[in-house]
Amino acid sequence: EYVEELNDWSPVYTLWSNSEDKLTPALLTMSRAIEANCVAIKESIDEIEESFCQPLKEYMLYTEAVKTVLRRRDAIQAEYDWTIDELDKKKDEREQLKVSDQSFSLGAFLGKDPDDVKQQKQIKLEKNIHELTQNVEILNDKSACANADLKADMERWHKTKHRDLREIFVALADKQVERYEKCLHAWEDAIRRIQANTDITKPTCDEIQTIAEVSDSISPQLTPSHVMSVDTDGDTGAEAACVDADADGDHPAVPPLPPKDVFEGSAKGDGGDTSTANNTGNNNNNNNRSST
Repeated sequence: EYVEELNDWSPVYTLWSNSEDKLTPALLTMSRAIEANCVAIKESIDEIEESFCQPLKEYMLYTEAVKTVLRRRDAIQAEYDWTIDELDKKKDEREQLKVSDQSFSLGAFLGKDPDDVKQQKQIKLEKNIHELTQNVEILNDKSACANADLKADMERWHKTKHRDLREIFVALADKQVERYEKCLHAWEDAIRRIQANTDITKPTCDEIQTIAEVSDSISPQLTPSHVMSVDTDGDTGAEAACVDADADGDHPAVPPLPPKDVFEGSAKGDGGDTSTANNTGNNNNNNNRSST
């Protein structure tokens, strides 16, 4: 039932992502995590069915076999008890026959000698007692052998049962731990993916380089700290930003920008050319006045 509910939740997140553009990566990540949990639980159920339920079913069948053996042993014991009771009855009849004169017996009424009737009964009782005694000895030996064999089998079965059940439950615990590890890994991976998708977007190296090229014309009010700054070593903030961006792995590194003195030198060179042009113009004006 739990797996069926998870299977129902996975497409729900997938359909939800179609209507939420901003939440699409997070919802799809949740859907994949739920699917991974479903797969892990299904694998665990299949392994439990094979490595846990099947051995328990075999032990249940073996238990039924043990019950059958015990019933057969109880039948032997019941037959032994019945034979002992019959032997005791025959012995009591023999003792009563010794003190009886058999004058009121059926044979005496039919005209037989009471002593002959008594003697015949004694012979019959002795024969029955002898047969019952032999049966008692046989059943006693049979019952003793059955008890000894059953006891040995039960002791061996209990030892095997304890060992097998311990291995079965330890294997079950290992499978459960493995399942929980898979589910935990799926959710941890989902959390990392969701956090990665919600990070602030950083400027690319091309954007940083473009800003650096026009940095000399940017006013202080329009110069944010992450766009253009000069440190004490003379390196530009654009170079540091590109290095940081490359360390984060968001975009490839770009070649470092030239140091500050290059920009200053070019600026000074431009200024020198301007002053030279001005001096040349002044000299030309003076020469014209002199000629006039």
